Order: sequence, then structure tokens, then C-alpha cells
Amino acid sequence: MGVKNLKNLLNDNVPNSFKNTNTKSLKNKKIAIDTSIILYQSITAIRGSGSDLKGPDNKSTSHIHGILIKTLNYLKNDLIPIHIFDGKAPQLKKKILNDRSKIKKDAINKLLELEERITTENLSEKELDAIETEKIKLLKSSVSVSYSDTREVAQIVELLGVPFIFAPEEADSQCAYLSRNDLVDYIASEDMDLLTFGSKKLLKNFMKKDMYEIDLNKILSDSNFTMDQFIDLCILLGCDYTDTIYGIGPKKAWELIKKYESIENIITLEQKITKAVYKLPDNFRYEESREYFKNARHVQVKSTDLELKVPKLNELKKLLIDKYGYDEDNVEHMIKFIRNKYKQYDKNYKPKVKVDKIEDPFLDNSEEEHKHKPNPNPKHKPNPNPKPNPKPNPNPNPKPNPKPINNISDITEKILSKIESEKNTLSLKKVLGINKEINDDNLTRLTNELIIKIKEEQDSLKFSDNSTIKSNIIKKLIGVKS
Repeated sequence: MGVKNLKNLLNDNVPNSFKNTNTKSLKNKKIAIDTSIILYQSITAIRGSGSDLKGPDNKSTSHIHGILIKTLNYLKNDLIPIHIFDGKAPQLKKKILNDRSKIKKDAINKLLELEERITTENLSEKELDAIETEKIKLLKSSVSVSYSDTREVAQIVELLGVPFIFAPEEADSQCAYLSRNDLVDYIASEDMDLLTFGSKKLLKNFMKKDMYEIDLNKILSDSNFTMDQFIDLCILLGCDYTDTIYGIGPKKAWELIKKYESIENIITLEQKITKAVYKLPDNFRYEESREYFKNARHVQVKSTDLELKVPKLNELKKLLIDKYGYDEDNVEHMIKFIRNKYKQYDKNYKPKVKVDKIEDPFLDNSEEEHKHKPNPNPKHKPNPNPKPNPKPNPNPNPKPNPKPINNISDITEKILSKIESEKNTLSLKKVLGINKEINDDNLTRLTNELIIKIKEEQDSLKFSDNSTIKSNIIKKLIGVKS
């Protein structure tokens, strides 16, 4: 819920704290995202079609589809997202969570009743249409994201190489901690209480055409409120952690904080409260709520924890296809997009991600596997009758042999690096045997062809004797004489 009527109240009294913005202005900015809201929005939108998306095991995959589409869109627009997941709700929020849980249970019960009517009653087409419309409304209001769903979403985010944090309690306070300490540039959320927790810049209608930001510092400077006074204003308006004083509307709350500066003074000095015109709730926990807004629990992190990391494309591909039933062609297309975006990120943002070491979806290039896995059919067997050592080389200054390349990962890395760095040089074109310009499409094709060629020669490439490499193209690319 956030804070009731806060947006309209700020718009009326401190309009300069609002500013329209767009995705271009957010390029390469770190944005902490209140991910629970993103998930609820995505699932609700999918259920607008009348049902959830389902995987091979008939379990819902709407949350997986939602986080994939949203996160890939952030990367497409050159943003650096940091997903923040809710932890355990604080005890202060127990009442409102119980109220929300009751609403969801009521919606589920009504859905079951409608399903029973469809199967047991002889309904007209008009009645069926009306029931379908009602079902969609109830599906949306019954949206719930379980802990298991959240863990599955976090796994997808991790495989994409996108940073994320599990907050110890509310995502709101974790986001605000990142903002207060200048670890992120913006917070993206639809809850206004992110400002009450101390977020400096809040993005609303995130990634939409009418996106705008709200600046906390401008709110405080233009209103002449201290942060404590602003928190008390939010409590008077109505927040998630306590009931508020009955009879005080938004405009009056603003006037009272201006006049008395704190809730304590309002309770003590405002005559309409002493005369019971404004009624205090039975359990007015304004002090606990104020303390929670100021000192809610959070996880401490460093800026290096909030950088894009190398995505694990092999694992992502397997997970999406095997567990969630994604089409293999669509996944391949997605992986190609991710590789290209991380190359661009590597050029535009520091510290750099070593893109040439991103796993390739067509190749298992685990160095450890090749280092320790013995070759079952070695080509060079020990000679039981070795010949005597040859005579010493009369040349006192022999040329050193090139440094051996001992495994498939080293060769792959060297080839990809050379092709990328010398993309359109004549020498590289000559080695590859092509005349036309090398663009991203044929570069990807050429690279994959070379990787397949390396894969075919995998056994021989495990030996440090480079003469066992058969392909002249590979030899030239890695600097070995034919």
C-alpha cells in the first residue's frame, strides 16, 4: 500500500520534486528494483488472459516469464538492474498482511464457486461470458508469490548475471539503504513509502512512457520539513505499520505538521484531539512506526556486489528448456541477445566483465574438467625401447618454441579474442578465407564453426605438442606454425 494520498499531496505542495524521465536518461544507471511489485504486476497481467502460464509439470511459470521479460528489457535499454526481494515481514505489518490474506482467500473461494457453477449448471453463453470476466478479476486479486516462487525467480536472475539481494525484512528498507549510501542511482517501485524510508530518488511507472522520478531532497527543501517531520506526515496519512488518527485528511495532516512539527505535539496541543473531534486509535503505534522507518533492518553490501556478472548461459538454457518448457529456438535467440548486451556492457561500463569468458551455449568449456580428466586413448604412448639422446644442437641461440596451449578453453579464448579484436583486418579475413565485411551475424556464425572444429579436434588439443592440431585455420589464429 505504501502511504495513502502522499503522491497527490506532494504534487499539490511541492510540484518541483516531480520530474518526467525516460529510459535513455537512465542508461548505465544502477537501479534497485522492488521486485515483488514487478512480479505481482507481471502475474496479474498474464492472468488477465484468463489463466496462468504452465510448464511441463503443469505448475505455473508466470513468475518465470515475468522476470525474464522484465530483466531482459532492462538490459536491452542499457540499465543495470539490482533485484531486491522481500524477506520476512516485520511484526508491525502483521495486521495489514492478515487483511490482505483474507481478501485473497475470499477471491480463491469465489473462483472455486464459479468453477462449480460452470460444471454443474446449464449456463447460457451470456452467463458464461459474465463468469469468465468475473474469474479474471478474481484471478488478479488472488495473486500470491510464494517463497518457492521467489527462489526460482532469484535463480533465473543469478544465471542472467544480474545482482540481487534478499532483504532480511521489507525490500523497501533495503532499497532505501542502497539509495542513502549512494550505492544505486535510483529506486524503482510503486510504493510511496520508499521515500519515507529515505530513498533519494524514486522512479514511478518504471519503464513506461509516463515514467517520472520523485526527488526526496527537493521535497524536504521545498516544504521546509526535516526528515523526522516528513516521516510523521506519512504516519498521519496512513502507512502499513499502524492505524492513524481518525478524521485527519491529507490537507489537514500537512497543516498540522507545519504547525506542531511532530505527532507528540499534535496529540498534546491540538484542541480538536483533546476534545475528541479527532479520535486516536486504540493502538496508535506511531513511535514504533517512526523508529522502523528510520532504522529498519537491511543487509550491508559493497558497490562491487552490485555489478553485472558473467551469465551462466549453459545452466540457464538447460533450466528454461528442461524445467520450464521453453522452446529451444527461443532460448537460443535469448542467449545470443544476452551475449551481445554483455559485450556492449563490457565496453561502456567499468569494472569490465570479461565477455570472452562467457560460457558459449554450444560448448562445454570447463577448464577444470579438461585439466583433470585423463585421455582414454592417448596418441603418444611411452616407448619401451627409447633411442639414445640425440647430439646437442650446435646452434647456441635456438629460437624458443611457442608457449604450449594445453587445453580447449585456452584455444577457444584466444580465437574469440583474436576474431573480436581484429574483426575486419585483411590478415584475419585472409586466414578465415572471406572477402566481405565481418558483421555481428557472420562473426557469430564463423565463431561457432570454429568452435565446432575445435570440438572435433578436442582429444589432440589436450596435448602440449601443438603439431597435433590439424586445422590450419586454428593454427594461424592461435599463432602456431603450419
